[in-house]
Amino acid sequence: MAQMITFRSTVAYPQLYYMLEHGDFKQRPMARDLDIPHGSRISGFVNWLISLKFVEKVKNRKQRLNVYRVVSPLSLIKFYSTFRDMKTYRTTRDWGTDRNKVIEYFKDKGGIFCLTTALEHYTEYVRDPAINVYVDEDFWNKMQKKETTGTVRVNMYPFKPFRNDNVIEKDGLKITTKLRTLIDLYCDDKAYAADTLVKQLWP
Repeated sequence: MAQMITFRSTVAYPQLYYMLEHGDFKQRPMARDLDIPHGSRISGFVNWLISLKFVEKVKNRKQRLNVYRVVSPLSLIKFYSTFRDMKTYRTTRDWGTDRNKVIEYFKDKGGIFCLTTALEHYTEYVRDPAINVYVDEDFWNKMQKKETTGTVRVNMYPFKPFRNDNVIEKDGLKITTKLRTLIDLYCDDKAYAADTLVKQLWP
């Protein structure tokens, strides 16, 4: 039960993302950068991951100080994915007949494209006819009562970004960052599609 509570904490994912993004990190700078008071919510989470051997304390020889380091980024992401299943948040609709027009529609609605739809903008080797997009809470709630028709499959997910650096603009669209896309793919049982991102993030 303690593990579930730890990853269900509202400050768990921001710390996870920060650790994966930075490689070497220290607790106080992480707390400051995330605007989380340094205390048990920071130290408890880090120590929990240390106890599970996902994080280790090492000596940074260049700076001559102790830092924390993620032992294996992919192992930590895979572990996190056991606590978060994208399918449980998904609303699926068949929408329109022109994929590009549907993408433009969600772009105008402030949608943030994710999963394989975001992945298309990082590699030319992935093409998924479905559209995967994060939408804001109001739009998400409206879609629970709305029916649509068409031939384009749209998978919508509610999005509550903790920081803007989970999102970038690329090719005229808002898409999830490489790291966020990779995490989401693992959480949607699509790790097989993530090899290109793994090589780009950790060459």
